Amino acid sequence: MFGLTPLMIGGIVRGLLTTAAGGLILKGTIDQSTAQSAIGAIATLATIGWSLWTKTPASLIAAVNSPSVPGVHVVPANVAPNSTVDAPIPVSPARL
Repeated sequence: MFGLTPLMIGGIVRGLLTTAAGGLILKGTIDQSTAQSAIGAIATLATIGWSLWTKTPASLIAAVNSPSVPGVHVVPANVAPNSTVDAPIPVSPARL
């Protein structure tokens, strides 16, 4: 997503949570210790959710089928060195 790494996305989410909590503290809705606990809990749940989502079979297959470097195609070992590959080789869940 827009070239963002998981570390960058985590930083953005933490910043948004801190900003939202600061607004709630200023309104008097919650106190600072409650805000810190809530931010920690939400960040932990988001991390667990992200980890589970990235390890689903569909996302693993998408990661295998997408080139990590644009313009570079991975050629299987059983293909002759001078041959060309027009499309990436799809990976089925049974091969994972």
